[in-house]
Amino acid sequence: TINADGSMESVEVVTTNGGAGADFYYNGCSMDFDSNGYRHLIAYVENGLADETDIRYIRETSGGFQAAIAVNNEVEDRGKLWNYSKILINKADEVIISYDINNGTSEWPLYIRKIVNGVLGTRITVDDAVLSAVSQIQLDSANRIVIAYVGNDDTYNYRILSASLEAVGVKHTIYKAPTGYTPSFFHIPWAIPPIINGISPNVIQQGVVMLAALSKDSDSTYANIDLIFTGNCILGAPVQMSNMNKYSYNVRGSI
Repeated sequence: TINADGSMESVEVVTTNGGAGADFYYNGCSMDFDSNGYRHLIAYVENGLADETDIRYIRETSGGFQAAIAVNNEVEDRGKLWNYSKILINKADEVIISYDINNGTSEWPLYIRKIVNGVLGTRITVDDAVLSAVSQIQLDSANRIVIAYVGNDDTYNYRILSASLEAVGVKHTIYKAPTGYTPSFFHIPWAIPPIINGISPNVIQQGVVMLAALSKDSDSTYANIDLIFTGNCILGAPVQMSNMNKYSYNVRGSI
């Protein structure tokens, strides 16, 4: 913890390891606070081998940090985590996480689930064919879940889910990478990235501003950073590719 005067608190040990033969990795760690100020964390863990990965959830209570639990706990999903979102806590102090599973096929499923008081909720399918989703999630003013992700056809998409996660909205495609390029990372900023951005926070699908990284298939040293943003759009209408403008910034090379 960093105090207002710039001083730092003592280091707290949340967990010692990921289990027998497993290790946590700092680059996969994300944290959020609930309404009582308790901390909730998720972390990426390798179970001994780089291709055997899971996501673990650790929560703080009045009794301190509790034991880590596996989020991708279904038998067919264990050890197959590929990408996942940052942790998100809604107005009801429910933890929400999205993640995709490498099931060994060309079409990987993207899931989302809640965790309430340390208990895993039902796994909900957002899209059953994404291939490395790199998902990001955020709430709108009605406590609905907005999830943005990379599709298996090199597109950036989003869906809106009900607060209960029982209703999954239709897929809206907002950008498609040009031929010869592959999406590798993106942020959708609002107040705190990554978030869907609208002219009115009450109309979450009204506008989008995103930073997307594209790699060039023929040159591994090439990276292109695109600023993609909403142009003219109908008030409250879902964003479509025809509404989007783009500026490109080449890190290396040129198009």
